[in-house]
Amino acid sequence: MFTTAYIIEPVIKYSPGIQAFWQSELATGRIGTSILSLLLGFVSAIGINMFCNREIYVQKAAESRGDRLALMLARSSELQMQVEITLKSGKSYIGYVVHSPFSIHGRSDVEIFLTASGYRKPGTQKLVLTTHYSSFLDDSSIKNLSAEHFRIAIHMSEVISVRLFDPKLYSQIIKYAERGIRNLENSESSSHDNRPV
Repeated sequence: MFTTAYIIEPVIKYSPGIQAFWQSELATGRIGTSILSLLLGFVSAIGINMFCNREIYVQKAAESRGDRLALMLARSSELQMQVEITLKSGKSYIGYVVHSPFSIHGRSDVEIFLTASGYRKPGTQKLVLTTHYSSFLDDSSIKNLSAEHFRIAIHMSEVISVRLFDPKLYSQIIKYAERGIRNLENSESSSHDNRPV
């Protein structure tokens, strides 16, 4: 209140109309200063928040809570990279984050623009892609199809993992892994052949 009174005193002192109103209507029991303090506090908070980057502070809060899933989704938006989201059911969705849990206060879901979907094989957890949505968008024979048909919202309580996804890198890793498995199988079979009986 002292700060408010200090700020508004010169305005009241040098404005006869405001000074008369202040003394006649609001000065009783210093209620005017209290009301003005509330208003000034409210308006200044809004003004300060206009210049602050909300996303940064929400991310810092998520870091302090240890919410790594939400942080990974936010990071994919920053980098404009696709993510793979794996659900408790084993279903996997790949796409670009449209809205992350940071986008809107109090949200507990994520919305992505799908590029592919599939599932994780039970036991091995190998990713099997079953649908590539970009081929549908390129197909002119499908009427009334738009990108909006490929948006999906997923509740964060269903998500078990999130990772950045680069299709080219994924293809290279799969080729490398398959080559490595074949090499391992070949070396095991040749070592069995060379063992003394």
